[in-house]
Amino acid sequence: MIIFNHNGKIWEPGNTALSFGNRSFRYGDGIFETIKIYNNKILNLELHYARLKEGCKILGLEFNWDQKKLQEEIFKTTPPFSGYKDFRIRFTLFRSGYLGYYTPQKNNFEFVIATTALSNLKQPYPFNQNGLKLKLYKEITIHSTPLTAIKTNNSLPYVLAGKFAKESQCDAGLLLNSSGRIAETHYANIFIIKNGNIYTPPVSEGCVAGVMRRAILNFNKNIKEKPLSIKELLDAEEVFLTNAIKGIQWVELFEDKLYKNKQVAKISKELNNLIH
Repeated sequence: MIIFNHNGKIWEPGNTALSFGNRSFRYGDGIFETIKIYNNKILNLELHYARLKEGCKILGLEFNWDQKKLQEEIFKTTPPFSGYKDFRIRFTLFRSGYLGYYTPQKNNFEFVIATTALSNLKQPYPFNQNGLKLKLYKEITIHSTPLTAIKTNNSLPYVLAGKFAKESQCDAGLLLNSSGRIAETHYANIFIIKNGNIYTPPVSEGCVAGVMRRAILNFNKNIKEKPLSIKELLDAEEVFLTNAIKGIQWVELFEDKLYKNKQVAKISKELNNLIH
């Protein structure tokens, strides 16, 4: 079951009020956040709110909410899920306006919050027992702009890389930037470990400014941001992916290279201990 909050009004599936003329549907004119609730607490709320504000600034949207307002609107959607404490939230914000052309007539916004319940979790971010399989997606590269750092409602490179991953029977499609260096995967930021050192591409390389990426950089000050090549990925001892829902996931295989997970498992444990 999915419960929707559209501009403050609660809707159930099949009974929603979104029109086919809205600018998100027609032009991708908006942004979104994927947020996790664990034990009735919104995880990394401050980081989600900060990225949301930055996205609205880039798009020129008149976003006047404070963090408390965001929290209130999210929690309007959880009461129908009796007995659940863990949720996946998709918060979508888009420019108001019906039909029209590329040039917006106004800059106020509408929003939709879609909430689904998660099976009651024993910890905020369960560690994957089976390592992920990663493959390189070559058809589209990421060109770094201010838009690549935020999660816009136009996500075609990630959709197509995800389609490639499914057809290739792997877990994640790896995307390169226009310089041929590593940007991210189709749903997560990427980190590598070599000789005990941890590296991740900077946002200037074209990756999304991931909330979980930032949370990990905040609690582990030894991680270095640097451009990464495919060779460095193949030379790494351990590799992991991060996003706001799954937390940390270790990668077992890229091409013919097998990776371990000893240090990744330790980082995942540290992340969960910060929340408990």
